[in-house]
Amino acid sequence: MGRIKILENIKRNKPAVVGLPEIPGFNREEKVVGLFIKNASVSGTRCFSDGQSLNEIIQRDFTTAKNIFAPDFPEIGHLSVTEKTDIGILKNIDLAIFRSPLGVAENGAIWLTEEISHHRIVPFITQHLLVVLSPENIVPTMHEAYENLPVAETGFGVFVAGPSKTADIEQSLVVGAQGARSLGILITT
Repeated sequence: MGRIKILENIKRNKPAVVGLPEIPGFNREEKVVGLFIKNASVSGTRCFSDGQSLNEIIQRDFTTAKNIFAPDFPEIGHLSVTEKTDIGILKNIDLAIFRSPLGVAENGAIWLTEEISHHRIVPFITQHLLVVLSPENIVPTMHEAYENLPVAETGFGVFVAGPSKTADIEQSLVVGAQGARSLGILITT
């Protein structure tokens, strides 16, 4: 068969054009906080309730944390970090505490930007990461999350779901291999 004949056969046998499926909206009345906690827990995240204070959580669960970076909570953190801070200082952060503007219920992920973390490597180089998230900022799906993200306003942003982990071919799981050894989320107003 010649090239022309093949192209003519293709033109004659095109399937009917079908529109893209409509992505359904999700009812905001769903129990997104409960779903967020469930899915975050599956990924290895520890979720803390509104009844606990940051100080209580730190004293109970992060007793060995000496170098704490908490830009939104100056009464807790004592380290100062900027985008120009030397990596040698950053590698000594035991606990980083940030306020996230967005959480996603379907996968238990939180959104962090360079502006929030003051240096894009901090959420990954810290030993432990603790995030404060308002229940009003939890959306049901990634679709809705991307609709709410001001992507053009940030140079760097990342969804984080659970502590860093990896498994080799022998299925040996290592937590904290390429990032924070633990992720905790305090859901509070």
